[in-house]
Amino acid sequence: MQDRIETSRLILRPFEPSDVEAAFGWFGDPVVMRFAPMGHDKRIEETKAKLRFFMEHQKTHGFSKWLILDRDSGTSPSCYHTNTPPCLGQREHNCTIEWHCWVRFFPMGKIKVVLWLTVAVFAISTTFQIGSAYIGNLELHEDLRDVAANISARIGLSAPPTNEDLRSFVIAKAQVHDITLLPEQVTVKVTGEGKTASIYMQVDYAARINLLVYSFPLHLRTSNAE
Repeated sequence: MQDRIETSRLILRPFEPSDVEAAFGWFGDPVVMRFAPMGHDKRIEETKAKLRFFMEHQKTHGFSKWLILDRDSGTSPSCYHTNTPPCLGQREHNCTIEWHCWVRFFPMGKIKVVLWLTVAVFAISTTFQIGSAYIGNLELHEDLRDVAANISARIGLSAPPTNEDLRSFVIAKAQVHDITLLPEQVTVKVTGEGKTASIYMQVDYAARINLLVYSFPLHLRTSNAE
């Protein structure tokens, strides 16, 4: 079982009982532990309990929280996990100094708020665009039914409209609902003759949903028969 990792700059190893005082330096620091769910340690006994748990977990399961030591200076442990963010413009290896600097330049609370707001804006924008597309499609469906019914009622009283006339009429109706259609996206079929004639119209198109740096097509279809 591996219990030590060494690189050209660092030494990583499990906690030891002699690490208590150094660990209390950051476990007991309110700034360092500002975003820890349980907050900072008020007494060194709390840090001892943490280290005891880490050591027992390492012994039982073969892994746990480890320390990061500076190989050259041999200073006290820098932190208890491997992804400590570096302090901007600093070379200190002490975990407290690094965390103080990181919190000062990048307050984690503000970062979380910005991330949540960004996600919320994307969600609202996406929902609005998709909802608008479906509403427009529903309104176009109602228009197609009305147009087909009115034209069918007039067939026999005047010359029947051609398929191209009906297709152009559908495209014009779609534009009222901010739907842009191409002629090939409109299907028109007229069956029967005279007063028994019936008209079938269908549109098949894609509404573009835009998400700033990404967009995707939302495929929609409607007809006067649905």
